[in-house]
Amino acid sequence: MLQDTLLFAAPANMLVSLVAGLFGLLFGSFLNVVIYRVPKMMQRESDNYVAAESGLELPHTDHFSLVAPRSSCPHCGHRITALENIPVLSYLVLRGKCSACKAPISARYPA
Repeated sequence: MLQDTLLFAAPANMLVSLVAGLFGLLFGSFLNVVIYRVPKMMQRESDNYVAAESGLELPHTDHFSLVAPRSSCPHCGHRITALENIPVLSYLVLRGKCSACKAPISARYPA
């Protein structure tokens, strides 16, 4: 009886593990974006504040946040599509290269 229960539970445990792994990859990818962009956002805000207080033209007027602008190839500027943005899987499918210019992209992109 215990063996039957374990055999029945094994596929469910595997599914839970796969879902948890996928969630971990997605969350890790998002954290990578946060870690990369938040300091840049803070610097831009600081630059604009100093310029405004000094009566100078604002150096950063374009929108820059966690979600915009979309990720792009550091070599050619190609905008990363949703399918190309799937953590690990798209990196393996594209063999670590940009789909547009074929330039190598760091596994730790954007670093």
